[in-house]
Amino acid sequence: MAYEARTYKLIERSQIGPAIPPHPNSTSLPLTFLDISLAGPIYVRRQFFYHFPYPIHHFIHTTLPSLKRSLSLALQHFFPLAGSLHCPPPPRKPFIHCTAPHSVPLAVLHSDSSHHHTFQHLSSNSLKSLKDLDHLVPKLSWSSILENDVVVDGVDDNLTLVFPILALQVTLFPNQGLCIAITYCHVMDDRSCSHFMKSWASICESGGDMSFLEKSPPCYDRGVVKDPKGLEAIFLRDYFEERSKWKNSEIGSVVSDHDDLYKATLVLRGKDIEGLRKWVMREWEKNEESSAPKYLSKFVVTCGFVWGSFVKTRYRDEDEEDEKDEYFTFAADCRNRVEYSIAGNYFGNCLARCHATLKRKEVKGEEGFLKGVKVIERAIQDMKKDPFEDAESWNDKFVKMFVLGSIVLVTGSPNFRVYDTDFGFGRPTKVEMVHSFKGMSLAESGHEEGGLEASQIRPADPVERNIGLTFFDISLVGPIYIKRQFFYHYPFSTHHFTHTTLPSLKHSLSLALHHFSPFAGKLLCPPPPRKPFIRYTPNDSLAFTILESHSLDFHLLSTNSPTNLADLDLLSPKLSWSTIDEGVNGVGEDDTLVLPLAALQVTVFPNQGLCIAITYSHVMDDSSCNHFMKSWASVCASGGDLTFLNKSPPSYEREMIKDPKGLEAIFLEHYFQQRATWKDRFVGKTESVVSEGDDYHKATLVLGSKDIEEMKKWAMNEWKKSEESSAPKFLSKFVVACGFVWASFVKMRYRNEEEEDKEEYFIFKADCRNRLEYSVPANYFGNCITRCDVAVKRKEVMGEEGFLKAVKAIEGAIEKMKKEPFEGAEKWDETFIKMFAFGSAVMPAGSPKFTAYDTNFGFGRPIKCEMVHSHKIMSIAESAYEEGGLEVGFNFRKGEYQDFVAVVERGLQALKS
Repeated sequence: MAYEARTYKLIERSQIGPAIPPHPNSTSLPLTFLDISLAGPIYVRRQFFYHFPYPIHHFIHTTLPSLKRSLSLALQHFFPLAGSLHCPPPPRKPFIHCTAPHSVPLAVLHSDSSHHHTFQHLSSNSLKSLKDLDHLVPKLSWSSILENDVVVDGVDDNLTLVFPILALQVTLFPNQGLCIAITYCHVMDDRSCSHFMKSWASICESGGDMSFLEKSPPCYDRGVVKDPKGLEAIFLRDYFEERSKWKNSEIGSVVSDHDDLYKATLVLRGKDIEGLRKWVMREWEKNEESSAPKYLSKFVVTCGFVWGSFVKTRYRDEDEEDEKDEYFTFAADCRNRVEYSIAGNYFGNCLARCHATLKRKEVKGEEGFLKGVKVIERAIQDMKKDPFEDAESWNDKFVKMFVLGSIVLVTGSPNFRVYDTDFGFGRPTKVEMVHSFKGMSLAESGHEEGGLEASQIRPADPVERNIGLTFFDISLVGPIYIKRQFFYHYPFSTHHFTHTTLPSLKHSLSLALHHFSPFAGKLLCPPPPRKPFIRYTPNDSLAFTILESHSLDFHLLSTNSPTNLADLDLLSPKLSWSTIDEGVNGVGEDDTLVLPLAALQVTVFPNQGLCIAITYSHVMDDSSCNHFMKSWASVCASGGDLTFLNKSPPSYEREMIKDPKGLEAIFLEHYFQQRATWKDRFVGKTESVVSEGDDYHKATLVLGSKDIEEMKKWAMNEWKKSEESSAPKFLSKFVVACGFVWASFVKMRYRNEEEEDKEEYFIFKADCRNRLEYSVPANYFGNCITRCDVAVKRKEVMGEEGFLKAVKAIEGAIEKMKKEPFEGAEKWDETFIKMFAFGSAVMPAGSPKFTAYDTNFGFGRPIKCEMVHSHKIMSIAESAYEEGGLEVGFNFRKGEYQDFVAVVERGLQALKS
């Protein structure tokens, strides 16, 4: 991601002093031990973005005079902000110097960018360059004073160093908005800054009314802060040590020319936080009921969640350093936590420091969120008992954690209500903090009561996450895609969908992708001998298309009746492939092919319904896709509750898959052979399942539970009559339904053919997660399927005992698979080409075990779940309306469906005779 240079032009640079200068006796303000621990070139940067649809001329002649006048009035009470921090040589203590004619620098600039999206982007929550944000904050320069008060450049140990307390900058984006930014020295904490900014905003908004300030003026009484532990002497010692290093310090910017950092904001809604809170309380009570608190604050659960997520993202591929410590540190306001009273309007620092530590492997583990919450909550409880316990080692800990260690440092707080800072042109559209790479800013949500905004900075080009493929995956690698569709009753307009449902779908999708990040990634297929793999970077995203249809018939598309396959195919998203570096539509032998893993499409049928469709690569099986869709739907339906996902997040652990037969080498050889043929298959987008001239229609046969029971009874009875000793004690509904439908389909399609000695093939897959010698969890992401196939002569399938023979063949293949899931696996590729590519075959896709009809996004169960596939595939799912029933879908040529129904009806009638 490249840094986009922006240019700004200066409108004016002015110095704003207090309307009434401070009393002559108010020449200096001492620092307490809490200030001394933060004295020096330590600055905080805040930005307030506002909608302001006016030109430069309007701003200069109306808004700017009001901003300057109200600032001067505010500084009348906040006069130390117009002063400077003086740091004399040891042993003299630092102090704030604030005498007339000191003032605050105010820079006013405007953007000359011709892009109308500039302000919108900078004031959004999306990824943006830290350099771009840094342009909007005022810069400060320090100086030094000799004994004769001559100011010089450079630092000498005998000089008094002078640091400005505050600077302001207003940047106008003509006809779009403006940004009011403050850079302030940490001789005051965030609460004091918030008090100042709201006071200034209140005076400006009211046209000069000082009521807000007069009700609660800043308190400068240093006598209210007690130091019973003698911490000042310790902090002064640390301060003098740090002071000697300031010669090399800069206070102008948080980014260097060589840095390429970006900032983004995660918004957690009130419902999201409640879901996190409920989950963590429940899990804590399960494990340690006696120690579980009665209440957890949203600060604790949010920080625990974000910390865990951040560490998992940043260090996902660094397992060798999992024993390292991860630190989480934050400041706690002590105004209401010390034994003595400190007013809420006290000006200065009144902060205790809290630290939490976990091993990296603990934060990254399945219980990382829970453990993070526990240690943060423990740090808060310890602070409440004694805010300054171990305070003498604060500086040593900070150096160890922040300078040398891996840490997240929280700045800001939702308690400051920064979005209430209204200068008269409305609430801010965005409040931002510009901080270091190791910081995390926290604020209340700008748009939803009870929500939170958590922002972090990351490199523009983060370490990529590569997920290897197992031998299961390699056997299915390539341009092999599956298309699923979920139809829902939705009797609302497109406008209603766009403004209510769509935001919820997108927000919940973003939350789901936090766990299912590979869905937004790519399948990379490098040239031999390198293996294919999945790559995901935080810059990747999942294609999400929204369409509106007025020409297609929603009722027909969402029924079981024959539906034009080409119409169904329009509802599925298409995917484009590419190559690395060359970027041309041709596949060279040395190119790395890049295939997206998935894409989503929602088609709205106004006032009727909608279809949510997914197209996904077969580097994951149906179970993995089902896990993703159910997770997304659950988050959406619950308004952001992550309980479903947190209970069973996807597992990407490849080491659990064993390959004792060395199948990977065999499958790789087949893969490389197939890869060489892809050149002729790639046409820029995923292939359609229908070709020009084909007139296929998809229709679904519903088998009721009574029908299936009749099949079981009949098949068991007939099997026992002919071979009682080999008859099984039980037949699954999958076996009997597939046997019945397969036989019926062959009888329909080849009733007039003479090639009765040809083989008919039935190919199906079986989930191996619970069938291997080792354990593979149900939430494993990828392929964990074996292949089963049966062959029966066409004349046998079409004969009177066709159903029974089909059942026997399928049941036999399943029993064989149970004994040895990978028997004959080395010939899977050859067998598949023989049966599916060149033979007469039926291959089921889907499974009733996936309970696809439970995929509820909040507007009810699907009225129809569909799969779009080739004419040799048969889709299978549980019945939408009858417990124990099944839905079986085929592609039919013109007239075939009626013939198929007739064969099925005769077959069902025969079972009852």
